[in-house]
Amino acid sequence: MIDANFKYRNRLLFAFLIVFVPLILISSTIAYYQVKKILQTNIEKELQDTTLSLLNLIQTSAALSIKNRLHAIADKNLDIARYYYGKYQSGLLSRSETIKIIKEIFLSQSVGMKGYIYCINSKGIITVHPNEKISNKNFSELEFIRQQIQIKRGYLEYDIKKEGESNKQSKALYMVYFEPFDWIISASSYREEFSSFLNIDDFRNSILSFKSGETGYAFVLSEEGDVVVHPTMQGINLLRQSAYSNEFFKQILKEKNGKIRYFWKNPHELKPREKITIFKYLPEYKWIVASSSYVEEVFSPLSTFRNFLVVFMILIILSSVWITYLISTSVTKPLVSLMDTLDQGARGDFSVRMDDDAPYEFGRLARQFNSFMDQLEQNQEKIKTEIKKNKEARAVIEEYDLRLRSLFNQSFQYTGLLSPLGMLEEVNQSSLDFVGCTADDVMGKPFWQTPWWRHDPKVRQQVKAAVERAAKGDFIRFEITNISKDDQIRNIDTTIKPVLNSLGDVAFMIVEGRDITAYKLAAQETKTLAVRLEKAQKMEAIGTLAGGIAHDFNNILSGILGYSELAQLNLDSPAKAKKYIELIVKGAQRAAGLTRQILTFSRQSQTEPEKYPLNLYLVVKEALKLLRSSIPTSIKISENIVSKAKVLADSVQMHQLIMNLCTNAYHAIGENKGVLTVQLQEVEISKDKDVFDHIITKGRYLELEITDTGLGMDEKILLKAFDPYFTTKEVGKGTGFGLSMVHAIVESHGGYIKVESTEGQGTSFRIYLPLIDQETDFDFCGKEEKVLKRGVEKIMIVDDEENIRLIGQAFLTGCGYSVDTFENGIKAFEAFEKDPDQFDLIVTDMTMPGMTGDELAKKVFNLRKDMPIILCTGYSETVSEAKALEMGIRKYVQKPVANKELAVLIREILDLKV
Repeated sequence: MIDANFKYRNRLLFAFLIVFVPLILISSTIAYYQVKKILQTNIEKELQDTTLSLLNLIQTSAALSIKNRLHAIADKNLDIARYYYGKYQSGLLSRSETIKIIKEIFLSQSVGMKGYIYCINSKGIITVHPNEKISNKNFSELEFIRQQIQIKRGYLEYDIKKEGESNKQSKALYMVYFEPFDWIISASSYREEFSSFLNIDDFRNSILSFKSGETGYAFVLSEEGDVVVHPTMQGINLLRQSAYSNEFFKQILKEKNGKIRYFWKNPHELKPREKITIFKYLPEYKWIVASSSYVEEVFSPLSTFRNFLVVFMILIILSSVWITYLISTSVTKPLVSLMDTLDQGARGDFSVRMDDDAPYEFGRLARQFNSFMDQLEQNQEKIKTEIKKNKEARAVIEEYDLRLRSLFNQSFQYTGLLSPLGMLEEVNQSSLDFVGCTADDVMGKPFWQTPWWRHDPKVRQQVKAAVERAAKGDFIRFEITNISKDDQIRNIDTTIKPVLNSLGDVAFMIVEGRDITAYKLAAQETKTLAVRLEKAQKMEAIGTLAGGIAHDFNNILSGILGYSELAQLNLDSPAKAKKYIELIVKGAQRAAGLTRQILTFSRQSQTEPEKYPLNLYLVVKEALKLLRSSIPTSIKISENIVSKAKVLADSVQMHQLIMNLCTNAYHAIGENKGVLTVQLQEVEISKDKDVFDHIITKGRYLELEITDTGLGMDEKILLKAFDPYFTTKEVGKGTGFGLSMVHAIVESHGGYIKVESTEGQGTSFRIYLPLIDQETDFDFCGKEEKVLKRGVEKIMIVDDEENIRLIGQAFLTGCGYSVDTFENGIKAFEAFEKDPDQFDLIVTDMTMPGMTGDELAKKVFNLRKDMPIILCTGYSETVSEAKALEMGIRKYVQKPVANKELAVLIREILDLKV
C-alpha cells in the first residue's frame, strides 16, 4: 500500500514504477522468447519443406528413369519382332519359325533381377511368358490385363498376387503393340528392383544446390549407411569408417523419419557446432533424405534483438520517470485551488471568482471562468426577455405552418410523409381524392397497406421494399401502378427521399408521386412510329442496293458457268479440268464471301473473321492480277510494293478490301484514260500521332495506298463516303456499300483509314495496319491443312435441299461412314425416336419447313442429352452461335461448307467423344 502521507506527485511516480516497469520487463521477455520461437519454427518448417521437396524430386526423377528404361526395352523387342516378321514377309522364314525365334529371344531376356518380357493378344490370352503353365490361358478378368487390351501402348503400374503367395507385389510395365501377330509386348519389373534402374546423376546437382543459411546443406543416405549424395562425403559408408562421428547417423538410420539435433565439427573448424536435421524415409529405394542447418545461424538475429530490447527498456523507464515527475509537480499545486473555487460555483454562488494571476493554462482557465460567471449574471434578465420573444415567435410559426399545409394539400402531385418505420404520418388532399378516402382511413398505417396498392399484392411488396431501402438513407425512385377510386390503373413515377437529422439518422421520409400514364402512352406511340420509319428507310435502302447485288452475283455466276463448260470440254485433259474446277471453287467461295459481306454489313453475320499472320503483298498481287483482266486496258495499273512484312489479318476480308477500293477507283476513272496506283510500304510512328483525325498509337505499321486519277469527290460527297447505304453508282453497277464495308474491315483489324479527294483530280485512300513481329511464335501459320480421316460411324443428314443431301451422303459414304438422309426435321426425329442409339452424329440444316434445326436439336436432347449435333445455317435471325452452343450443339457452321471441312469436323467431334 502507498503511504497516505505521500504527496500526489510522489504517489503518481511510485505507482508508475510499480505498474509499468514490471509490465515493460515482462513484455520484453515475452517478445524475446516469441522471436526465438518464431525463428526456430521457421527454420524447422523450411527444412521440413525442403526435405519434402527433395523427396518429391527423387520420386519424380526415379519414376521417369524407370519408365524410360522399360520403354526402351519394349521398343527394342518391338524392333526385333518387326525384323523377323520382315524375313517372314520376304519368304525367308515361315510364320511358325518366325514366332518361335521371336519367343526364344523374348524369353531369353530379363528385366532387372526378376523382371521379364511377356505378350498377350487383344482377347487377353497369354501368348509369350516365361512360365509355361500360364501360356495360352485367358487372363482378361484381371484389371491390368483389361487396361493393356484397351490402351495397347504406354506405361502402367499395378499390383499382382502370385499363386502360393499371401501378399501382393507392386509391378510396372511398358507395353507396345505388334499388329501383325496381335501381340501386346510388355517389359515388366518388380517395384522392389526399381533402385537398380536409377541414375543418381539425374538429381545429384539439384540436391547439392540446396542451401540453408550460409553453410546448411542436404544429403541422402542408404539403409546400409552408404552416403548416396553429400557435399564432401560422397560414397563413404558411415558405419565402416572412423574419420567422422557416426552416432547421430546411426540414430537417423534407426528412426528413418524425424528430427535430430547434434554437434558436428568440420575438418577446417576448431570446435564442433550444433546442427538441426530433418529427415524422411523413401521406402521404394531404401533411402533417407535429410536437410540440415547450423543452430547458431538460425538464432544469429536474436542477439541483436536482445541488445535492442535492453537499451529500449532503459530509455523508456528513465524518460517516463522524469516526465511523470514534471507533470505531477506542475499540475498538483494549482489543482487544489481550482477545485475549491469550482465547488463554490457549483453550489450556485455566481459571485465567486478565481485568481487570474496564475501562469499558463490555469491562468487562462481562471480568466475564462471569471468571464463565464460575469456573463451568467448579465444573461439572467436577457433570458426572461427571450422567453417572451419565443412565445411571440411560436404564434408566427403556427401561422406559417398553416400556410405550408394549405400549399401541401393543394399540390397536384401526390405527396406524403412517412416515419422511419414506414408509417404514414401526413398525406395531401390530392392523394386522398385520387383514391377516394379520408385521412383517418390511412394515417398511422404502414404505407404499403394503404388503398393505393389494393389491386396487386406484388405491388405492395415492391413498395415495402422501397420504403425499407429509403429508411436506410437511400434516395429511391421507381415506377409503379396505383388504382383510383373508379378502379382505373394509373402509372405513377414515385420518389421516396429520406430527411436526416443532425445526427445523420433518418427523421422522416417524403413520398411524391406523379401520374405519367398519358406520357407513357405518347412515348409508346412515338417509339412505334420510329420503328416503322426505320423499317421504311431500310426497305428503301434495300431497294437501292438490289440492282448492285444482282450485278455482283451475275458476274460470279457467269464465271462459274463459263469455267464449268471449259471443264466439261477438257475432261480428257485432267490437268486443265482440275484448273478450271479450282476456278469454279474460287467463284463459289467469292459468292459465299459476298453473302457474308451482306450479312456482316446488316449485322446478321454469325461468324468471326479468321485472322492469322498474312503476307499482304501476296493478296495485293492476286487482287491486281484478277482486276487487270476485268478493267479496260485504257486504265494503267501502277504497282509499287516496297514491303513484304506481315500483318495479323483475315485474307478474305483483305481481298474484299483491296477489290472494293480498286473497283471504286476503276468506276471513278470510267472509260477514260487514267492511272490506278497501288503502293505498299512500312512506316514507323515514334510517338502517338494525330493522323487523319485519328490518334495512332506509336509503333510500326504497313501503309496501303490506293490512288486514282478519276473524277474525285466534292466535300459534300466526301463526308458521306463511309456512310451505310450511301452510293453514287447507278443501278447495276455494284452493291453500293463497298466503302462502308472497307471502313468496318479496317476497324476490326485495329487499323486506320482516311480518304483524300479533289474534284476533277482523283482520290487517294491510305490504310494503316499494325505490323507483327516476324519472329513472333504464333500458334498458327495460315490455315492449317487438316488430314481427312475415315470412319465407320452412322451419320444422319437433315436438309430440305436434295443436292446437299445427295452430295453429303456420297462424300461421307466414300469416307467409310454409314449415312441416312432426311428431307425435314419431322421425319428425321421419327427415325431417331425409334432407336436413339443407332446414330452417332447428326448434321442438320437450320431453316427447314415443318421443324427447324434448333427445334430438332431440342427434341433429340430430350431423348439423348449427349448426342453430337452440327447445325448448318446460311442465315438465321433466331439462333446465334452462342445460343446454339449454350443449347448443347457441338458446332455451329456457316453455309456453304466444303465437304472435306465437314468430314474433318465430324471426325474431330467423334474422336473427342471417344
